[in-house]
Amino acid sequence: MKTRITFFATTILAALAVLSCTAGFEKANTNPNSIAYGDGLMRADNLFEPVFYGIGKSLQSNIRGLSNEIAGVTAHVSGMSGQVHTYFITDGNFQGVWDSYMRYAFDSSLLIEAARNSGDRFLEGAGLILESYCYYILASIWGDVPRSEAFQGRSVENSNRTPVLDSQLDVYSWIIGTLEEAAEIFASAPVPKKPAQDRMYNGDCLKWQKFANSLKMRVLCLLANMDDKYWNAIEEMALNPSKYPVFTSNEDNAEVPFSDSDPYRSYYGEQEYEKTDITSYRLTEAVIKLMSGSICNDPRINLYGEINGSSWKGAIAGCTPLERSTAASGAASGNFNILCQSASPAILMDWSEILFIYAEGMEKNKISIPGTSASLYYQAVNASIDRWAVYGSWNTPATTVVQANKDVFFSSDIGSFELAGTPGSIYADKLDCILSQKWLSMFYCGWEAWINWRRNEFPILKIGHGTSPNDYELPTRLGYPSSIVASNSANVQKALERMGGSNDMHTPLVWSYKALNGGSKYEHTKEYTLSH
Repeated sequence: MKTRITFFATTILAALAVLSCTAGFEKANTNPNSIAYGDGLMRADNLFEPVFYGIGKSLQSNIRGLSNEIAGVTAHVSGMSGQVHTYFITDGNFQGVWDSYMRYAFDSSLLIEAARNSGDRFLEGAGLILESYCYYILASIWGDVPRSEAFQGRSVENSNRTPVLDSQLDVYSWIIGTLEEAAEIFASAPVPKKPAQDRMYNGDCLKWQKFANSLKMRVLCLLANMDDKYWNAIEEMALNPSKYPVFTSNEDNAEVPFSDSDPYRSYYGEQEYEKTDITSYRLTEAVIKLMSGSICNDPRINLYGEINGSSWKGAIAGCTPLERSTAASGAASGNFNILCQSASPAILMDWSEILFIYAEGMEKNKISIPGTSASLYYQAVNASIDRWAVYGSWNTPATTVVQANKDVFFSSDIGSFELAGTPGSIYADKLDCILSQKWLSMFYCGWEAWINWRRNEFPILKIGHGTSPNDYELPTRLGYPSSIVASNSANVQKALERMGGSNDMHTPLVWSYKALNGGSKYEHTKEYTLSH
């Protein structure tokens, strides 16, 4: 992998100079350059693109070597350097992710304030959504995080270096309220001053409104196992689409669109990824089990991965160093042609997620909306297949998905909803089918596979012999970086006491299956063997 540095167009270079001082919470909270509001450098239209594309690139930079590995989606077993799949995750990892999302939360707050100062309602709404998205990631990775007292100071002299860490529920409540505010702004159809800057939705206010409401529904679903009031809110939204429009097609998907040309190249394009940078990351047994069945393969399998041998095989995640060669032998790798190109998009959220939420709510008898859990499940998986099929032309030879491929898949042991819970299916029951397929659909969708797994613990993930760094348990959160613990120890300790655990990767977040049930669904022990 070669290092490449690219820059945005001249019109936003000044904004980048301002943003460069915001990496990390400490720096973001003090902003030593102290650029005063009202300066030309702080124009909202100068800030939007660095924030928007920065979030997308940050998401991409985390996926390959961190979030996918924690979620059990991939395993770096071809080589000795990558150990995240064994849950050997360092303070440096904690710090890097914390700095990234705290930085862009701060940058989003600058965008919002600059937009308000100039009366730009369109960019104000976009900024509210982007800030909410960053805080959703922060709260869903760490739990309690600084929010209400964050970013108060714009100079060293008046900054708050020891902000309180707000409770998870307070942060999520703020996110929901902020997304509602953004949705109201876009419902009023503000006219974008520079619609060409919005390369995701081209200034379409309805699509931004749908994104705000869809992200709100994601947060409601995350909390729904805690209280049925969140399911009630989901039902209300689903039954009132004119008031609460959400994604209704793949045309609405929230993706940061990159291109082959500077300055809009993806993180992978900027770093000049080569094929060897992805082939060492192999798809796991859990992924292949869901995608390669007794009578057919999932239509997405050639889009997610590249076969390595005569048949599809998954790698054993969490293996020991001595087991690596056996664990990696013949295992499929990620698809470099689609996943790691200059134009590969960063996926924030897609339509299939909304449909999976509906299917889960119906199957659990928590909501009553048009359709059945079966019909909504098939719509959800179909939407995911269609989203990925768009990139089939990037393969050599091209991968084409036709209806016949879907029909066979939907009648098979890996795709059929009706077979779920019978000896002819890989799924224990229909809820297992819905939630396992939702996990699979979140492939390369940032942190969502890990977040959703902790919420419901589907699918069954095998924990390998080499995961002793976290006592053979899939991480429940990331630890606060040591720099934050040292600089704000009193407030960090209060947060850990409120969460009921230590600053480690065993303390469960309030919405997780482990927290709500007093333990994990599956005993996290060394389950697999190398017999096959």
